[in-house]
Amino acid sequence: MKDVGIRIKNLREQKGMTQKNLADRANITVATLSRYENNQRTPMSDIIVKIARALGTSTDYLLTGDGEIEKKYHEYNAAVTMIGFASRAREITPRQAAILQAIAEEMFGSAS
Repeated sequence: MKDVGIRIKNLREQKGMTQKNLADRANITVATLSRYENNQRTPMSDIIVKIARALGTSTDYLLTGDGEIEKKYHEYNAAVTMIGFASRAREITPRQAAILQAIAEEMFGSAS
């Protein structure tokens, strides 16, 4: 479980977030976050969920470091975002449709 703190810190820094930014988003104190990042305390499961959401990652990634899970999580979020965008759009130009199709094919492979 010691790697959890390292993964939290590394991901926070990769995203350009300060400890205060992340602590505010996860609704915890900066002191508590610092203890997690320095492996002085281990976050409870409900806090892992809050931190994962604040970092835009999966709890599996924070707990295991499994990059494949992380990749699938981001692909899923991107797909949900695209579906949401498409469902709200009343009219999509052919160019916009082609761009969305190209993004989907790049992420998930060709449909054929």
